Amino acid sequence: MANDGWNWWAGYDEETMLWGPFDTKEEAVNAGREDAGGEFQDADGVWKVGVHVVEARNDPLRLADWIDVECLIERAEEDLSESDRTGYEGDEGPYFECSHEQEVDLASRIKAACDEWQAAHGLVFTCRTSSAMRNDEYVVVSHPNATREAA
Repeated sequence: MANDGWNWWAGYDEETMLWGPFDTKEEAVNAGREDAGGEFQDADGVWKVGVHVVEARNDPLRLADWIDVECLIERAEEDLSESDRTGYEGDEGPYFECSHEQEVDLASRIKAACDEWQAAHGLVFTCRTSSAMRNDEYVVVSHPNATREAA
């Protein structure tokens, strides 16, 4: 990909980018300008539009990055203790004790299985939040309705 996943986005504020992706900063600024959601009057009564722009990328999510093996083991402990499988006096666990090295090995195997599963099914997961941002800027441009009268 020529842009290596980097695209331009624009929004009313630095938190929410509503328009994009665009290949150029100018396209992003123009989208914000045309919407005019960031309009304001300057000290001379001239209407302008403020647009926040940023160059951002949204890399696909890797399920394996979000698997916490310690939490998996804790959840298994809780589920087992709440099941009919346990409950005898003195049968309180922990049930799934393992060494740190064994837990690291389990994490490695689960992550590999997740990667294999995701690749085998061609699954590409995303979210709306950017994975990286750069070149953020607040730009003030002329209002798209240049004849708008001062209030």
